[in-house]
Amino acid sequence: MIVKAKHFDNVIFLGNVRCPVSWISSLKNCYKLYQHPSTKRSVENGEFISRENAAKECKDASSTLASITSDDEQRFIGSLTDQKMWIGGKLDAQGGRWTWDDGNDFLLDQYWSAGDKEGNNGLCNYMYENNKWGDANCTDTNVPKIRNFVCKKTRKYHSIRVFTK
Repeated sequence: MIVKAKHFDNVIFLGNVRCPVSWISSLKNCYKLYQHPSTKRSVENGEFISRENAAKECKDASSTLASITSDDEQRFIGSLTDQKMWIGGKLDAQGGRWTWDDGNDFLLDQYWSAGDKEGNNGLCNYMYENNKWGDANCTDTNVPKIRNFVCKKTRKYHSIRVFTK
């Protein structure tokens, strides 16, 4: 998608915004749903991923677990799967304040399920099948039994120079 064109004498600069292959472009960002583990046999054996390991996989992909900063982003991420998934919120142990891994402000409270958010059950958040948020231990793989996570990164802006006559 070309987003900008600048003309200087006989040169045009075109801006192109792209996401990596296999990532989905939406809302000025790139997103990727990871389904862990990738083999049916592993799923049948009950393998789940901790939030901590999901965050490491996102970091390896030069991204973070997804922050949700708007109602549109909540709807978009919720549409990626009908299963529980880790998202990028965590409770700051020192201040008792929820933050997103990517540094965005934690502004939306209306998506928490009743009884969650207080950090009673854990220090990290995930999205339920009904698109509500829950909290859970960051390192536990058995509760809440999550196999999916969503990574998010900013779309890259590429400049292309085109010479004209």
